[in-house]
Amino acid sequence: MIILHGENQVASRGQLTTLRQAGVKQGKQLVELGSDITMNQLVSAAESNSLFGSSNLVVIENVFSGRPSNERKSVVEYLSTHNTADILVWEGKDISAKLKDFGPQLVRRFDLPKYVFKFLDDLSLGNLQLSLQTAAPEQILALLAGHIRKLIMVKEEVVNLPSWQLAKLKQQMAKFSLEKLAEMNHQLLEIDYAQKTSAAPYDLATALEIFVVRLS
Repeated sequence: MIILHGENQVASRGQLTTLRQAGVKQGKQLVELGSDITMNQLVSAAESNSLFGSSNLVVIENVFSGRPSNERKSVVEYLSTHNTADILVWEGKDISAKLKDFGPQLVRRFDLPKYVFKFLDDLSLGNLQLSLQTAAPEQILALLAGHIRKLIMVKEEVVNLPSWQLAKLKQQMAKFSLEKLAEMNHQLLEIDYAQKTSAAPYDLATALEIFVVRLS
């Protein structure tokens, strides 16, 4: 079993794809299960062969971060006691606190490059260009959009965050009016839509650079 998790979803997804492809090449049958997995589904997939006689490679997404329930607790307990099974678990965030019962050899954490955090803290062109050297522009766009929305929520005082994080956001928020933050959020939505509909005159990295330049 291998558990892939962390804030760098692009990197962890890439690793998941690589491991899935390797399993297929070894003749394994892929069985993909979602966060609503049941014990019956898991046991059936992990402990039986496919219809073609080959072993299964079970892929489970977001089982640790779903809504708590007795069923989910049973699934996690099964995973902790059957760690030699052909199972890949993918989580879209850092779940280190939930992996105390899993040995380090089973866990691969994917952190965001430090330049991305530096860019979110200081929306400068230089920081963005450094971020683009270590992270995909699609990922930077998603993180930036989420960050701007968080700043709006702090501005409107409708968010509950740790004091250290709140103080940091308030310091950055002071540079922008609520109207400016709303405009920035709208611009990012337009960039995303233009990219997805192939209506943009330039690539996403360039669009992000133009967005940041216009902030100054």
